[in-house]
Amino acid sequence: MNRPRVKPFALLLSAAITLVPLPVRSDEASADDLKAAASWCATAARVGRGWLEESLPDRYVRRALKTGADELDRLDRSIAKRGDAGHLAVAESATAVRRVGEAVERNDIASLPGRLTDLQRRSRALAAAR
Repeated sequence: MNRPRVKPFALLLSAAITLVPLPVRSDEASADDLKAAASWCATAARVGRGWLEESLPDRYVRRALKTGADELDRLDRSIAKRGDAGHLAVAESATAVRRVGEAVERNDIASLPGRLTDLQRRSRALAAAR
């Protein structure tokens, strides 16, 4: 029984086509970015609450809030670059996370509950926008 022989070039081409990543559609990328932004807002709110309850170390809280703000800035740039909606909401969320970090630095316990509630609201709004 003779089987047809597969030419090496055809096999190589077939493998190359299979391995080429498909481009992510802009709306999928935006939805992923908004989901990540919502998660960072929620994380910052939880970390802030942990600081208020004195259940998290100050160093961890500062680092987590800085990372959250930096990641929100990165997500904002990504969304803005594509020209997608949600860019302003993410930029404002980064500012809100920075303000929580500043309140922690000043030991401003009085302003923190309102700021944390704002972050939770932003998280829900970003999650709903995807």
